[in-house]
Amino acid sequence: MEDYTPEEAQRLREINTAFLNEDYSRANELFQLVDRNNDGKINTAEFKHMMDLFEERPVSEEEANYAIKVFDRDCNGVIDINEFISYFEKRKEPPEDG
Repeated sequence: MEDYTPEEAQRLREINTAFLNEDYSRANELFQLVDRNNDGKINTAEFKHMMDLFEERPVSEEEANYAIKVFDRDCNGVIDINEFISYFEKRKEPPEDG
């Protein structure tokens, strides 16, 4: 997977911060940055690459696969823009009890 340039990494962090503050206005920009092969979908490798940067630690393949599975509503193995935004919205919700 091609590394993000320093400028791209900075933009990703800025957008992530905005998302954490529930500002999703740059969702398309983030999606395009993460979609490294420009096919309009986020695959597991692309998602993992983004999460490695956001989490500031290596994210396991299993973690990335699980996230894809949870948010892939149409079960096609990739995340589209709407599923991608749902991932970030869900991240803000408090954990469920039980």
